Amino acid sequence: MTLILAQVIAVFGFALWSTLAFINNISDFKGFAHAVGVTMSMALLDQQPAIPTPLRRRAITNPALAKAALGLIALWQLATAILFWLSGVQFLLGEAAMAKGSATLALAALTGLCFGFLLGGMWFAYWIRQDALQLSHIGLLIASLAATVLMQL
Repeated sequence: MTLILAQVIAVFGFALWSTLAFINNISDFKGFAHAVGVTMSMALLDQQPAIPTPLRRRAITNPALAKAALGLIALWQLATAILFWLSGVQFLLGEAAMAKGSATLALAALTGLCFGFLLGGMWFAYWIRQDALQLSHIGLLIASLAATVLMQL
């Protein structure tokens, strides 16, 4: 019973987190698209002291591409949230085996999103000036992987 409780808490916690992430991105789409654009443009590398790096040639400054990236992120978060809520309902209906399968799929989606953030960040060198953001992504990745293990017990 304790194990099921831990699994249910993890599922509903990630369901709420994914839902809030989606709502936040949609509620302030312009602001979050700007934030994504700042990372993609690598503009923070120009702040004093400026960091000269050949990686700067990877910069993307087109705001439409930042909006498209955020749109993709938001859709991924929505799909992930739906999978977590489905798993939560299955747990509440007593269908633990089915719920664990749905949760594992949701966690795979979340893990994929985390890797997307980390790989995109690596491409745009965000570790140089956005290290706290990178650490947040790493923390979320670790949590998603730990929850995946929890669902297999």
